[in-house]
Amino acid sequence: MSACCWWRATDAVNSAHRFAWRFRTAPLMFPPFNSMVFSKFDENSRLLAQSGVSHPERTLEILMEIRQWSESFEGGRPEPVSTPPWFRSLRRILKEAPSSELVLDVVYHFIQRQQHPSHAFTLFEQNPRSLEILARVACGSPFLTRCILSLPDALGDLTGDRGLAEVKSRDLFRGEVLKQTQTVEQFDQKLIEVRHYQRREILRIGMCDAFGLLDLKFVTLQISLLADAMVQACLALVCGDAEIPEESICVLALGKHGGEELNYSSDIDLVVLAENPDSTLQRLARRLIDALSQNMTGGFLYRVDMRLRPWGDAGPLVISPRAWEAYLQQDAALWERQALLKARVIAGDQRLGAEFLRQLPQFLFADDERAILPAIARMKSGIEQRLGSSRRMEVKLGAGTIRDIEFLTQALQLIHGRREKWLLNPNTLESLIRLTEFNILTGADYRTLREGYIFFRTVEHALQLLHNQQTHEIPQDPEQQEWLSRRLDFQSASQLLERFHEHRRAVRRIFDGLFSGAGRKEASSASGDTVSTSNAAKLTDVIEISEAMISGYGPVMDSSTGCRLHITRDGNNVRITLVCADTPGVLSVICGVFFLCRVSIQTGETVVGPHQIAELEIPQGMVVATFSGTARTDFVSAAELEDQISRFLRLHRSAEDLATPELLEAFCDRLQEDKAEGASASTAEESLETAIHVINEDPAEGTRLELTCADSIGLFFEVANALSICGYRIRSAVLNTEDNRVHDVICVSEDDGSPVTDPDRLEELQTAIILIREFTSWLPQNSDPRTALLRFRDLLQQLLRGAEWSQN
Repeated sequence: MSACCWWRATDAVNSAHRFAWRFRTAPLMFPPFNSMVFSKFDENSRLLAQSGVSHPERTLEILMEIRQWSESFEGGRPEPVSTPPWFRSLRRILKEAPSSELVLDVVYHFIQRQQHPSHAFTLFEQNPRSLEILARVACGSPFLTRCILSLPDALGDLTGDRGLAEVKSRDLFRGEVLKQTQTVEQFDQKLIEVRHYQRREILRIGMCDAFGLLDLKFVTLQISLLADAMVQACLALVCGDAEIPEESICVLALGKHGGEELNYSSDIDLVVLAENPDSTLQRLARRLIDALSQNMTGGFLYRVDMRLRPWGDAGPLVISPRAWEAYLQQDAALWERQALLKARVIAGDQRLGAEFLRQLPQFLFADDERAILPAIARMKSGIEQRLGSSRRMEVKLGAGTIRDIEFLTQALQLIHGRREKWLLNPNTLESLIRLTEFNILTGADYRTLREGYIFFRTVEHALQLLHNQQTHEIPQDPEQQEWLSRRLDFQSASQLLERFHEHRRAVRRIFDGLFSGAGRKEASSASGDTVSTSNAAKLTDVIEISEAMISGYGPVMDSSTGCRLHITRDGNNVRITLVCADTPGVLSVICGVFFLCRVSIQTGETVVGPHQIAELEIPQGMVVATFSGTARTDFVSAAELEDQISRFLRLHRSAEDLATPELLEAFCDRLQEDKAEGASASTAEESLETAIHVINEDPAEGTRLELTCADSIGLFFEVANALSICGYRIRSAVLNTEDNRVHDVICVSEDDGSPVTDPDRLEELQTAIILIREFTSWLPQNSDPRTALLRFRDLLQQLLRGAEWSQN
């Protein structure tokens, strides 16, 4: 079978994992082998330049040096040849490669790193497939390329007839690595040998992944079993050096390691148990961690995270089962019990670990089942809030991605696992199967979650296979998106992104069905409060609603004063999706009307066009926003709320300045009514500490303002108005209020769309927000809020519109 045919056969194994290979549209001409001599340097350089080679002189120098290295190999032939077979293969590959200069550079360094150049030429001639694999790896993964160049003998072994696609057991990994350590005497040298072995096996697994010889399930399993064996090997070496039995401690893996779901660049989460964790065993555990994570010749094995042990970094490295059980009963948070769902014994005293895991279920289900969904929803909301709205292409932590599926699975395990222990499996895909077998998940939901999980993990693996870095975000760069789409066998980047958003929306609908529905109801019955999550406030959840409103927006868009609303109610909980024209101060008007209608906003997200979210295109001059919070039982209808906002927008547009008197008067009247009813609690005694972070990282995003402070009535109503007075455009806003604390992220720009970089303008911005925060905290207790608010706005306008702001 020829090399080209071999590649087609390999691609057919699993086309979703193949390395992309784009053929050149123009022929690349190379000088004949015997013509690559110094006397023909200029002629050959012109030939390469005419073929489109970017650096013809450098390319020719490399080719000539490779030819010189091959002389000793060619001299050993029984009969001389004009064009060696290895050169014919190299020339064909360079003509077909998407980056011939990159491939040639990698081939050059590969030959250079051999003990003798003839070893490389022998390999290329006896196994032409090895040269093509080297070329494809060079074009597809810098990480795997570095692995090959650091282990030059590995290419021949892995491209032979056997060994590449072998699925190895944990015991086989352990036996092989410990055998390799026997070739050296010193402890540090043994650890270096462990690193060399691990790097070679990661290279083997990565090549199987890249060429479609192993699917996602087997790739994650092999990486996880390899990690188990590396922990076992390091424990054996450390214990042997200290003359302590390996069974003195028990090592448990948690997280993705515990679930046998590791990525190429995952941390490993470990916890160490011992019956009597004395100081000797504490030192032993420290040496084990160092053996795994110390950076030495050959790099490090793993980043080790020990923070999931009781008390985190403040706790001892080794803990007894009794102490851990007491901690679970008295001090553990729900997320710590959630983490233990993935606990698995991987090294040391197997008996001790098995007994601890057998006793574990009685400590996992101490929480009131009704509190599980709200607590996990708050955790996910916090993750998304910290992630920020700008990272919508995240496949691990973003809305509707890997963490949604994992949290949903673990929530159902914590709720139903008390009655059915069979559900308690550390592997996500296996757990989804078991939840479906017990009719906790429907068959349709299982398929959606399974397909989404496999898609997101496959993307994650492809990203990490590129550079072996902890990255989980689809790149913004169009060229990198095209590379990723070809790597995953999509015809284009747009097709990849479309599939990404399809899976995101499908997973988030199931997640919201559990957490936004039942989760909120259970939280209300348990505590009387509404769970504050940003899940319902994500624009990706309301794309269908927004599309329908945008498509019918015509006359409203023309008037610039109307809006379209969609309201979803669940008891006192409301979610409002809104489309309107972008005018100065429009968000201030919307927030003011919400207050008039007694809507208490907890989360919200606003985007101003032009903007693209999945297939939803928000045009220039349009605002799409979604808010979630609570409202009174006599809350107005969507039509009435539309009329209110449209009326005040018309008044707002016709006013000479942004301080629309009618809206201010109505706002103050409502404030007085609430005060008389006792509904407007004073916040004057709360801490006025306000944290404002101004970040200029992405010009496309604008200037990001991150505001954290105690909540106060009318805070964003006034902040949005002040931004308009200053002449800023609000590009997007993410609002979040929890436990009476505001965590808002607002992206603004100058009127021309550029970020805010002038120091005086930034100082103006920060000072205005601090003044507003202090004023709104004091406003509810004022006897004449209307006069106070009018005077404050008049003062603010004079300050912000004054020519000498810094002196003001």
